[in-house]
Amino acid sequence: MVSYSLRGGNYWLDNSFKQLVAEFEEKHDYLVYYAILSHTDIGRMLSLFYVSNREEEWSGDWKELNEGFQMSYVFNLDIPEYSEFGLIGFKPIFGGLIRTA
Repeated sequence: MVSYSLRGGNYWLDNSFKQLVAEFEEKHDYLVYYAILSHTDIGRMLSLFYVSNREEEWSGDWKELNEGFQMSYVFNLDIPEYSEFGLIGFKPIFGGLIRTA
């Protein structure tokens, strides 16, 4: 089961978020293991933390994670056409994570 963080609190994905994750995993062959929900000026963003099945990428992924960055797919829940892959920044807070960049 995948959980997400909102303002540092951890929650289980609801059915609509589960559907987004399932479609993403099927389309890209990635495994989602966590998400951050952020409210921004351009909409609600669900940033998916995932791992690929390509082992040669894992060492780079670990390095980025340790530095507070993660390559993610970010769903803009309010303006879907703004959804995209990108490197996001994050930091731990209250037992969860918040997005910093």
